[in-house]
Order: sequence, then C-alpha cells, then structure tokens
Amino acid sequence: MHKKTNVLNRTIQPEKRSIYPETRIDSSFHEEIAKTYLKPARDKREVLLTRLLWIVSILAIATIASIFIASSNIDIKVNVLNGRTPFITTGRVVDWFWGLWDKDLYFLKGGTPNRDITRKAFFVADARTYSRMTDDEAVLCNTNDQGVATYIIELKKPMDLNGLDIKYVAKGELGDERLVLVLVDSDSKAVRVEDDSAAKLSKNWQVYTINFKPVKDLIDLSSITAIRFEFGSMTVGNRALAAISLRNVSVAKTKRIKWLQ
Repeated sequence: MHKKTNVLNRTIQPEKRSIYPETRIDSSFHEEIAKTYLKPARDKREVLLTRLLWIVSILAIATIASIFIASSNIDIKVNVLNGRTPFITTGRVVDWFWGLWDKDLYFLKGGTPNRDITRKAFFVADARTYSRMTDDEAVLCNTNDQGVATYIIELKKPMDLNGLDIKYVAKGELGDERLVLVLVDSDSKAVRVEDDSAAKLSKNWQVYTINFKPVKDLIDLSSITAIRFEFGSMTVGNRALAAISLRNVSVAKTKRIKWLQ
C-alpha cells in the first residue's frame, strides 16, 4: 500500500526542453534523413542471389536464342534435302544468320561421305588403282593407263543448287596439280565448272569455293544428281601418279549482299 501511495504522490517532472527552442533536435526528422541517405549495407547473400538471378536470366535468353538458331538451321537443311533453296523458304531472319554461323551441309566430312544425302562415293577409270578413302580425307591419284580419273559423289535425291556454292578443302602433293569440278543433272547432262583459281592447287590445304553463276544456263541447277571431281591426265592435264588430297566437300549459301544482286 505504501508503494502505491508513493507512486501516486510522485511529482510529475515537466519535460526537459532546450533553453534554445530554435535549436531543439527533432528525433523524427533525423530518422527520416537516415532512411533517405544512409542506406544500410546489403547482405552478402542478397548480393550473391541478385547476381545469380542475372546469370540465370542471361543463360535462359542465350538458350532460347540457340534453340531458335538451331531450329532454323534444321529447317534450312531439310529444305535443301527436299530440293528447295533455303533463300526462298526460311525468311529474312535466318538468311541474315547465314553469315554468322556455319550452315554448310556436307557431302563429305573429312573423308567420310554423309550417308543422309549421299548414295555413294567412288572412283572410276584411272582413279581406281591408287586412290583411297580415309576418315580424314580422300586421296585422289591417277595412273596413265586411260588418262581419265574421276571421283564421283552421287546424291540420293536431286538437289537444287540455285543460290548455293560448293566448298571443299584440297591440296596437291607438289603444288602443280589441277582439280576440276563437274556437275551432273537429272537429265544426265554434265558441265565442267571452269575456274582457274579453284582448279590450280597448292601444296598447303586451302578452302576453294565454286559459284555456279557462269554455268546456270548450261545445266538444270534445280536438279543436280551428282558432283564429280576430274583429275586425270587427259581431262585436266595432270601428270601420271599426281596425288591430290580432298576433304570437307559441302554446299553453302552464296554469301552476297541482297541489295547488290
């Protein structure tokens, strides 16, 4: 009871105020300043989580872009196999990507024929004696018996080569050998694609590109059934036992700027 009385009888002290009212500190005002300008340091786990979310987002975008490009590439190859040109069927977006990614469709990868589009690859005439195939390359070697030596890549279905090029990698044993490309269409019409810059080989591996614009009126480019490589003594003037290495024969979209065509 005595304690209760003391509490009730205690004089309430007036709030202490600054003798200078104009300089009195308002704690609520200081709290607002602190919230605005003095942000607390971010927790390391929060920083790591934010970075992780950014990385996941970037990977997701890259994955979606890769799937789109890969799907377009499949569409290109399917259209080529069906005898249609990708330039017409795949649209402008995929057409733009041709210059950024490797979209080559191989007849011969290394020295191995692509069985999805190639019926058979074989040597004829003077080429049969010493020529051979390995996993890495086709070795073309003629003799002097007949003067005609040919390596033939025969396709399963006729292919439309309009707007496309043939690319291959080749070299000669001595660097003075010649290799001439011949196209055959579904009417068995054959035409030699004479290109001195591609026919004359060097001793080092080089990539050669053959464009068919010079022969487009001489053969049906929309229905090509075979590609031949001539390297005989009589047909291209090679010496007897000339040795040529050939690999990575492919078809690729002609890289020309549309508005200049």
